[in-house]
Amino acid sequence: MRVGCLVAGLLAALLLPLPASPSTIIIIIPYPQPPPDPPEDGEDVVVTASAADPENHAEATGGWGGSTYYDLPAGIGGDATAIALTEVGASPALASAVARGGTGGAGGYLGRPGGQGGDATATAVARNQSADPVTVIARASGGRGGACCENSNNSVAGDGGSAQLGEVYGASTGGGDVSVFGEVSGGDGGSGWDSFLPNYQDGAARSAFVVDAVDGSTAGNLLLHQRAVGGDSSISYEGLSGDAESRLSRSLSAASLDLVSEAIAGDEPWAMPAPGTFSDYTTGSGAAAIAVGEAENASGPVMARVLAIGGDGGTHQSQVERRDGGSAHARAQAISRGDGNAVVVGGANQIDYPSRYWYTGAWGGAGAESPGSYVIPGRYGNGGDASSESVGIALGDSSVLVKDLAVGGPGSFVRVTQGSGGGSASSRAEGSNAGSSPVEVSALALGGVGANRGGDATASASASGGGTVRAAAQAIGGFGPAIHPIHRDRYGVGPSAHHATARGSGPAGSVEAYVGDFAGVYVPLRTAAVVDARIDDGARPREAIDESEFDGFSHTTWSPLAGDLASALAGDPIVAEALVTSEIDSILLFNRVGATNHQALAEGDALTSVIQFQTVLPYDEEIPLGGSVLAFFAPSIGEEGFGSLRVRVDLGGAIFDNDTHVLIDETFNDADDARSYLAGLVLDPLGPCGRGCESELKLAFEFTSEAEGAHFSVGWLLGVQSIPEPSTALLVALGLCVLVARRARLEAV
Repeated sequence: MRVGCLVAGLLAALLLPLPASPSTIIIIIPYPQPPPDPPEDGEDVVVTASAADPENHAEATGGWGGSTYYDLPAGIGGDATAIALTEVGASPALASAVARGGTGGAGGYLGRPGGQGGDATATAVARNQSADPVTVIARASGGRGGACCENSNNSVAGDGGSAQLGEVYGASTGGGDVSVFGEVSGGDGGSGWDSFLPNYQDGAARSAFVVDAVDGSTAGNLLLHQRAVGGDSSISYEGLSGDAESRLSRSLSAASLDLVSEAIAGDEPWAMPAPGTFSDYTTGSGAAAIAVGEAENASGPVMARVLAIGGDGGTHQSQVERRDGGSAHARAQAISRGDGNAVVVGGANQIDYPSRYWYTGAWGGAGAESPGSYVIPGRYGNGGDASSESVGIALGDSSVLVKDLAVGGPGSFVRVTQGSGGGSASSRAEGSNAGSSPVEVSALALGGVGANRGGDATASASASGGGTVRAAAQAIGGFGPAIHPIHRDRYGVGPSAHHATARGSGPAGSVEAYVGDFAGVYVPLRTAAVVDARIDDGARPREAIDESEFDGFSHTTWSPLAGDLASALAGDPIVAEALVTSEIDSILLFNRVGATNHQALAEGDALTSVIQFQTVLPYDEEIPLGGSVLAFFAPSIGEEGFGSLRVRVDLGGAIFDNDTHVLIDETFNDADDARSYLAGLVLDPLGPCGRGCESELKLAFEFTSEAEGAHFSVGWLLGVQSIPEPSTALLVALGLCVLVARRARLEAV
């Protein structure tokens, strides 16, 4: 700067007109100015409240950082520290501390970055000596990063500030109820948006991590609640959202213990342009969330609730790749000792959450998408994956209730042919006790919806005890907009994979597995049983499965591959020939169901296992469909222990004015009769089906067994005939089936 001033002075002197007398020359050199003071950092603020009162509140907010000028960096936000201490005798006690880091100074001039947000620390402790309640609240929020970059190229906004908790503790020596809550929130990233210049960047939001920060002690009821919230990106050009992680583990003795651990990843921006307006920026980055909660109570009931929410990828109108939604992982465990001390894992959330998060568990974030009807080429964001596991254990004779949930994030969607996949979901639930009290365990996995492919879903439930036991697993994979596999050839989309397994061990109760809205398997419990239900997409080869492994099963493949279909029908010429004659061109699905009794039954006892399947026959306003064909093949029914088998097929829907038409309702008390009836049974046509028709197909099998080792299984498939001609691949596969079967018959003769 000083050199510049000197040069300017010399130039000015040379350009001045010469004086009348050549003997005099005047040169003016300006005196160099001192450098300006740099922008100040925000003021650090410390607030302490510790009066001898039953309530103490401390609230501190750091000062704003100074904005940049000349070529000097912006000031950082001031730090904030809040401390609340309450200690009383015979009265309620409350300590509340809230700390907010200051906002960073604005940057932008000559490319200088915005200032970082200030850090925040909150400490809160409360104690009393009576049976009155004790409440502790501590919140720490990092400051927002300073903005940039109006009319300034190549600038970066400030990063968010960090947050942490000091001691967060509540105690009542008189046995009062104690509630302790602690939360850390990472600071938001500064805004780098500029309406004219594209070379800017948002500041990074700060992640939030908290481990075993809250604690308490009382002989009464104790609630420990810990939460981590990642910072948000701003309008977000290359800005990163903050991850979130909360881990809380406590083992103690109280009248009851309720433990909550939550992690909410940084999510969406605070502003968006009007839909259809092209701007070269993106929003959000799909931050991850991890929440773990483990609780053990030696002298009372115990509850553990854990929630993890992945961040959204945002909403984009740029030509860069869209970001995926953030992943989410949750783990909850609760253990009680002694008799009569109930164990509960999972359940309803805290009331201050958005209604869509209606249960604890793991929720994957949404993939980035382009809003409105404006379509931009590129890779669209996938939904975030979600995995959750919940475990409940009663070491005495106490009831156990476990509910686990995992929800995959939805993928981005622009049009049927443009978009990404839904996030996968994995849910596992386990419960047990050491007495005769009931044990109920359920696992639910919901795959995310995707424009190209829905997310896979896997659910597993296991329950054991000496009384009534129920284990239920349900897996519902996500679908694309065209939910039926008949649309795959037109749009390149298809359903996802669903897999549910349930295991139970106990003298009474049930084990149940459900997949999608389509299939369910129910088996009564006498000693131990396992059931399995799955639906797979025919884009992958069908997995070979040992049927004898399960007490009940239903295995379905949508749009099976030609090789899988040929293998399934190789020994059943009647069905293969019937399918060729009917000229169907699409096998929508084939399924194999069955049950095997592995349980020891008392004399005179019997088990009735139920397997159900339902689906809507496809319809399309643009594709005229012919009749549908339902065919059964390869029945396997054992003589030993066979009690009865009931087979029922119902057809109803719009073309029948929602009335149900019973196509089959047969009960067999002899294994040979059942085999003879099901071998090669073909319903062709299944029902009238013209342009735009729709009807619902339901199948049910009720198998009653009277001895261990009894079993049955049967395959069935559903095909449709469309106009004008069947597909070549399917005809070749069916033709091979017929040739192989006929050769086998000739060789037998």
